[in-house]
Amino acid sequence: MEQKTYSISPEVYKDKKKRARALTKIHADANRKPRSPLIIELGKTIRERREAKKLTLEEVEQLSGIGFSYLIKIEKGRANISVETLERIAAALELDLRIELVRPKNSNQ
Repeated sequence: MEQKTYSISPEVYKDKKKRARALTKIHADANRKPRSPLIIELGKTIRERREAKKLTLEEVEQLSGIGFSYLIKIEKGRANISVETLERIAAALELDLRIELVRPKNSNQ
């Protein structure tokens, strides 16, 4: 199944009504994808951290270089993201991404 790529033209982005319609379509398409509980939880956590830092999606887009519509899908748990994308979001949100699956360099285990 081929993944669709969305972009919103500058003239549509500036017009609030047109932007809302475009984003509604993006959300509708995103809602058709199967969801993993882990991906859903990851998306919720990203959104909570973004809101805690009082950042908009547009600001995270600029800081991370990840597209606005893709960020929406990630926060809604509708996108399987790569580790690289996760690292870029974490850097934009100033989060530490260390997890239990990765051993510290000085670990003897």
